[in-house]
Amino acid sequence: MNKMEIPLEKEALEEVCFGMMLAELAITDGKKDTVRKIAKINPWHLEAMKLITGTEEQAHKPLRTILKEDMEGLVLDCELDISGMTKSGHFLDTQGYIAHNDETIVVAFRCTTSAFDWMTNFNTTSSVWEIEKDLAAGNSGFCSGFEGLCCAGGTYKPRVHTGFYNNLLAALPTIKQHVDPLLSNEERPRKLFVVGHSLGAGIATLAGCYFINEYNWNELPQRLVIVTAGSPRACCESMKEIVDQKRNDFGDKCRVYRVVKGNDVVTCVPPKLFGFCHLIDPIKITDAGQIVVRTNQEDPDADLLELTKYRVSCDQTGHRDQIVDDDSVGNEPTSDTKSKYDRLVARIPKSLRDHMPDFYLRPMLTGLGIRWGSTRAELAPGRSLSVAIDDEDTKAKPHVKEVDKHEGAIKKTRSWIPKAFRSKKTVPVPEQLYF
Repeated sequence: MNKMEIPLEKEALEEVCFGMMLAELAITDGKKDTVRKIAKINPWHLEAMKLITGTEEQAHKPLRTILKEDMEGLVLDCELDISGMTKSGHFLDTQGYIAHNDETIVVAFRCTTSAFDWMTNFNTTSSVWEIEKDLAAGNSGFCSGFEGLCCAGGTYKPRVHTGFYNNLLAALPTIKQHVDPLLSNEERPRKLFVVGHSLGAGIATLAGCYFINEYNWNELPQRLVIVTAGSPRACCESMKEIVDQKRNDFGDKCRVYRVVKGNDVVTCVPPKLFGFCHLIDPIKITDAGQIVVRTNQEDPDADLLELTKYRVSCDQTGHRDQIVDDDSVGNEPTSDTKSKYDRLVARIPKSLRDHMPDFYLRPMLTGLGIRWGSTRAELAPGRSLSVAIDDEDTKAKPHVKEVDKHEGAIKKTRSWIPKAFRSKKTVPVPEQLYF
């Protein structure tokens, strides 16, 4: 049976890109040298942070500073930092943050960075979704993950991934404390972004299920936007059916985006054999740099609906897919012009490389016609920070505009940023900010 093809409109691409940036910012916190320590083992996180902030110096600043300076004044409410084991023997390792401003609320979960994280990712048991009971107990119970492993089908109670569920339960009291008061008719009509990448995407998926199930979004002035990238399977069909009905009832008040880059292997775990499924069909980032939505059409050649198409010049953007996405993956590059990072990622199998956050972020930013995501800067005298776009591409992208130049300062007029995130003031831009 054919499914409806829903075009990824400009607003959706903006929300997806903004959500992915918020998700990647969960990699840092207020501690000293967090990004530097993580980058020693996972250098792609530093690359992603530079894509967001514009410079390595800014990427190493505390989370609170980056949110304020690069994400249009988001105020950090609290950091999530939970690790260990529950009394029933479930692994916990959840980091992230909660932030807000007058237009946005953010609940972001950190991606996979530790051994406990991988234990959570490859957990193949499911638990019954009994949120009130389990929240009071603090976990899903000792035997919950082993009862009814065959969790597919609507005859079962709603079931979800045991590892992600217990991490959500551990974080939920803090989330409820900071977010629930902002979701009411007395509050401003903000957007609640629930975001995550990798492990964080699995937890974010279930956090999204919580907000979908617990609130009547048709009666609230707020909206829910869920953005996950490289997410493992987090739900069973029994939960998906309930969420599908809720989403249908809420319509545009509740938007869910799941982004998959190429052959990202993490999106294939846990196996379907154990009854797990994704909450929604993916938005795909192809090796050719196209952003598409995949549909279940009968014609196998027509299952990709092209939504955003753009040209990428390696010389202009350093788009690494064009450097390493070829048949020579696994061989040592010989070009002296390749950076140390390029040589490193060229040796990583494609299915793992496609999971890297910078491989998700770069095509999104390029598709929006910008070099990085920070709202601090656009142009300075005589310099262009956005991706070079020829006349033909400009006609195809009406959202790419010229911006006003000012002597010694820049005007924040980036067209892709929703009005809520724009600032009218001008700010000086340091020299090292430019490529």
